Amino acid sequence: MGDTISWAEACAVYKDEREPPLDTLPPECQALIKSFSGASGAPESFIMASILAQGSMMMRECRLRVKGGYYEYSSIWVALVGKPGTVKTAAITTGCRPTLDIEKQASESYAMAKALVQNEIANGASPKEVVWPERRPAVVNGAGTIEGIFNEQGKLYEQNRSPQVLVYRDELPSILALDQHKANGGDSVEKLLQQWQGAEIPIVLKSGVSYVPAARCTMIGGIQPQVFDNRMPDEGNGFLDRFLFVVDHVGTVKMDLYSDISDEVFERYNQQMEDVRTKQEEDGQDRVRRTEYEIDDDAREVLQNYIDWAAQKGEEYQTTAHKKWERNLLKLSLIYAGMWGKDSVDAETATRASRMMKFLAVQWLRAHHIRDAGMHDDEEAELEKYILMSLKKTVDRELYLRVFKKRRRLTDDRELSGEVLRCMVAKKLIHYVTKNDGKTYIKLGAANEA
Repeated sequence: MGDTISWAEACAVYKDEREPPLDTLPPECQALIKSFSGASGAPESFIMASILAQGSMMMRECRLRVKGGYYEYSSIWVALVGKPGTVKTAAITTGCRPTLDIEKQASESYAMAKALVQNEIANGASPKEVVWPERRPAVVNGAGTIEGIFNEQGKLYEQNRSPQVLVYRDELPSILALDQHKANGGDSVEKLLQQWQGAEIPIVLKSGVSYVPAARCTMIGGIQPQVFDNRMPDEGNGFLDRFLFVVDHVGTVKMDLYSDISDEVFERYNQQMEDVRTKQEEDGQDRVRRTEYEIDDDAREVLQNYIDWAAQKGEEYQTTAHKKWERNLLKLSLIYAGMWGKDSVDAETATRASRMMKFLAVQWLRAHHIRDAGMHDDEEAELEKYILMSLKKTVDRELYLRVFKKRRRLTDDRELSGEVLRCMVAKKLIHYVTKNDGKTYIKLGAANEA
């Protein structure tokens, strides 16, 4: 993206969306968020985002018809940006517990059934005559590379024909430090991008090439701010624009040993998510009762209002990320319809999804502020203070600004952040002057006051 805005500026622009809109989620989800955050000290937004990923998996068999032959799926990519010790992993495993439990049960059942078959073979049965069990997993975890994810996904598709899986990692950069190399039937990054929107991709297995139709993955994991700027790929292909970021700005995490998440809260949450899943499946075996959701006419007006708003902000802050915000809004609308037991995306569902997406737009700006400026608000304030004091010490209230390979340095060779300078210009604390010698200076005050 181009120049970014600071967290303070983002909050000023999106002043109604500073806090996580927990009330957009069902009561069972709200109870889990409050209980987990109170017991662990983790930001409420972390567990809230994990619940959205869980809702995505519960709606993985469904799609939303936007118009004509244009469909959106529930696959979302979620990244929790926080320093070590901000309880990112616990938030993920808590929010995604229903899917992780299903995976655990499926793995145990498969292992038992496989042992029985192997016992039959050991007793003389022909391997061609025995009925091998089917494993119906939904989670890819532990694959160290994107190619590893593709391979696992191909195996899962061959076993259960489910095109969408949950990719869960404690630290996303361990997967996403991609080198753009060709492997596994195509470019790794391109194939991953296709999984965000649902497209047929080739998976190379020992048995040959398997084509997975409408392959999708819901991805969730943590990112540490200090590695966000150099480990995440951003090659102008909109890769990072697809993510729903949530950023810890609470500070020190403090655990409360006197608080705990009650079994009742977990059971109600699990049951709520199970209700979403069973609404999609009949007898746990047959395919979906409802695979396709529609957008009501009154909901289209609500969604269009958000799209217009996002386009305005994209133009205002020189970013094209708003195009992916629009797509993520539609994905969230499908997820919300499922979590609230709706048969379509109505105006109420669209309003809830729009409020959540506005909050996540602020979080996206915050994440990219960290990425581009490489600093937090306290560091930004210190640098701003230093620039103002340096200017006031000079007789003409100006300092020569050298720019070398986008690095900005003052006369005393102090390296600056272009982000901080841009914010100071917006606040009318400084302005730029280009003199006859062709050199650029920064001067104290607004341009019209000079």
